[in-house]
Amino acid sequence: MYLLDGTMPLLKHWTTQNNAVGENMSPTFTMIVALASAITTISAAVMVFVNLGKAARRPLDVQNERITKLEIAVQELRTITEKQMEFFANDKTRIDAISDGSSVMQRALLALLSHAIDGNNDEQMRHTRDELQRYLTEQKI
Repeated sequence: MYLLDGTMPLLKHWTTQNNAVGENMSPTFTMIVALASAITTISAAVMVFVNLGKAARRPLDVQNERITKLEIAVQELRTITEKQMEFFANDKTRIDAISDGSSVMQRALLALLSHAIDGNNDEQMRHTRDELQRYLTEQKI
C-alpha cells in the first residue's frame, strides 16, 4: 500500500494536488489517520471484552434459569405430595375404622358359634352384644 518513497498513495495524491499546503499537511493528515485507527482499534478491543463478558455470563444465566424452573417444579411436587399425604391420612383412618368393625363382627360371630355349639355362654353373648351395639352406635364411617 505504500509507495517506494514510504508515503501512502492517497496521501501522495492529496499532497501533489494541494501544493500550497504540500508537506505541512502530510503530518497532520497522518495524525488524523493514526488517531482514527487508534479509536477503531480501541473500540474493537472493547467489543471483544464485552463479547467475552457476555459469553462468560451466558452459562451462569442459563444455569440460573434452569434452577428457577427446577425450584418451581419441586414446589409443585411438594404441593402434590402434601395433598397425597392428606389422602393417605384419610385412608388410614377409614382402614382403621373398618379393621375395628371387622374385629367386632368376628367376635360376635365367634360368640354366636360358641352359643350354637354348647348352648350356654349367655354371659359371653351379652358382652359381645353390648360391644357390637357400642360399635354400631359410635362408628364414624
